[in-house]
Amino acid sequence: MHVTHCGEEHLISLSSGEAASLVDACALLLLAAQTTPGCDLKPEMASVLRTVFEQFSSHTVE
Repeated sequence: MHVTHCGEEHLISLSSGEAASLVDACALLLLAAQTTPGCDLKPEMASVLRTVFEQFSSHTVE
């Protein structure tokens, strides 16, 4: 993993394995938030996780 900071932007470069792990983590967090009483994600957090999951899951081969 490589992270580059440029002003207000933060760019992350991931290997295929790292991207697959990130997709799994996002899926688990979203599922936990939906199925655990009292475990509500802030809308902004859910949106970021959902976007990461959707963008990476269609391109990750592992």
